Amino acid sequence: MTVVFFSALPAFPTDNLEWLCAFLLGGGLLLARQQHRYQARLEREGVVVPGIVCRLEYKGKVYYPVVRFQTHQQDWIIGCHHVGTIPARYRKGEEVAIRYLFAGPQQFAIVSGGQALLVWVPGAAGIGLLAYGIVKGLGSSS
Repeated sequence: MTVVFFSALPAFPTDNLEWLCAFLLGGGLLLARQQHRYQARLEREGVVVPGIVCRLEYKGKVYYPVVRFQTHQQDWIIGCHHVGTIPARYRKGEEVAIRYLFAGPQQFAIVSGGQALLVWVPGAAGIGLLAYGIVKGLGSSS
């Protein structure tokens, strides 16, 4: 009796795997740059007000805080923060400082000391992996 095993997926060619990694990580660096610009704009033009965490939204194993704050125009804003964490960093009812854009209060961030790490650590890792991918890609093509 002969047993034949087969794969439903075609074999992935590894010839250009380093280049694919370099390309994807380069895209990740561009996203990190965009996030840095957003944070810099909030720092430059933002207004800081007190807020409160209303609840936590659980999306794809990540906890996102939903916050409520009042603008200087006395409008109440409720929105989901764009940065989630594993495990949950905030608790329901926790008071937080919110920085929002005066012209568009729907663009906001929770003020915390770790904001810079959210951009620079992945960015530095991306640069290192990008360089590694390019070096390996150039080395394999000779």
